[in-house]
Amino acid sequence: MRVAVALLAIVLVGIGGGCAHRAGRDLAVIDGPGADVAVYRGTLTEPGSGEHGFRATLFLARPDRVHAEIAGPVGGPRLIVDGGGGRIALSFVADRVAYVGDDPRGGLRSVLGLDLGLEDLVGAVLEGIAPAGVREFERTPGGPGGWPRRIEMSGPDVELVLDLRRTRGLPVEVKAELGTGTPAPGLAVLPLEQAPGEPLGVLAGEDGR
Repeated sequence: MRVAVALLAIVLVGIGGGCAHRAGRDLAVIDGPGADVAVYRGTLTEPGSGEHGFRATLFLARPDRVHAEIAGPVGGPRLIVDGGGGRIALSFVADRVAYVGDDPRGGLRSVLGLDLGLEDLVGAVLEGIAPAGVREFERTPGGPGGWPRRIEMSGPDVELVLDLRRTRGLPVEVKAELGTGTPAPGLAVLPLEQAPGEPLGVLAGEDGR
């Protein structure tokens, strides 16, 4: 399973300032009440490469707005995906490169190994709608703000599990900039088709617990 697209792009560690800084690294650590953002402990299991742990910080809004930051056990996000309105942007933070293009059907396949588009992911997490391209799907409700406490999805070659750890609020002005498919400022921008094939486990680290 390779990463060729990702969930969002607004920048973080040492790359930009202003809104980019707030929507990037600070997204995972902002304090205060609310449930605009959910932080999950994720496990991705692939045949031949074992189990990869990571942290996923998610902002989702209907119908297809997605902002996701994938991080390892320490430090800020290593992979950021931002998509919505038919566009998707992927930021490789260390490489200082963003890959941007139209959101294809099943556009998250190369990220997660599952046949998912942005709208599929939003519907699955927020509403419990089983994606057509996923073999098995289970959603455990009960988290703050309607977030599920647990999500399990599997396909022919991968199993994904997300366990809720905490939720956070966000200022209105920050939420408005998420899920638009906009690349992170300060990064070189290349076509989505040129995105490198990097395993999610390599990007996130071996254990994101």
